[in-house]
Amino acid sequence: MGQANYAASKAGLIGLTKSLAKEGASRGIRVNAIAPGMIDSDMTSQLSEKVQANIKDAIPLKRLGNADEIAQTAQF
Repeated sequence: MGQANYAASKAGLIGLTKSLAKEGASRGIRVNAIAPGMIDSDMTSQLSEKVQANIKDAIPLKRLGNADEIAQTAQF
C-alpha cells in the first residue's frame, strides 16, 4: 500500500515516547502516546472495497476505528 513513510514516522514517535518516559520517570513525569491503527476517514474511504476488507480481516474487531474512539482515549 506504499505506507513506508507512515510506518517509519509512527515507529519514530513510539521510540521517542519510550525514551521520554524513561527520562522523565525519575521526576514523576509520565509520557504516553496514542498510536491508532486504521481509522474510518475520508482517506480510508478512498481505498478499494477489497483493500478495506483485507485491512478489516487483520483487525480483531473486524472494523476500522473512528475519531470518537481516539478522542475518548485522549480525554481519559
